[in-house]
Amino acid sequence: MKKLIILFAALQCIMLASCWHNHKNISFSYTNNDDSYSMDAWFSKSKTRTAELYMNEKIGKQNNISFVNTETDAEFTLNDGSKFYMQKSPGHIMIKMNKLDNSYDRFQRIQEMCKGMKDVVLK
Repeated sequence: MKKLIILFAALQCIMLASCWHNHKNISFSYTNNDDSYSMDAWFSKSKTRTAELYMNEKIGKQNNISFVNTETDAEFTLNDGSKFYMQKSPGHIMIKMNKLDNSYDRFQRIQEMCKGMKDVVLK
């Protein structure tokens, strides 16, 4: 019985450390200056599908693009004329947008998606 209690306590410590460790690996950085905007996001690979579905909802469906189960390193031009570069792999999404190539509304739409992604990944 004593061994069982010790084993149970050890498992709880391992689970707690694992949750703490994964939360510490989340990093979102945003850069916004006069001529460009970027987001560099690192998160648990298990949250990749959640982020992909969010991107599909925000910009994918309207543009006949699916981000699910894809890795990319490419320039995108959406139907509304929005242009941005994206590098995406499990647990990582980087988006860069030249403001001079996009209208303010287009920039805002991509920026809002990027800002909202953090909330989606942290859920």
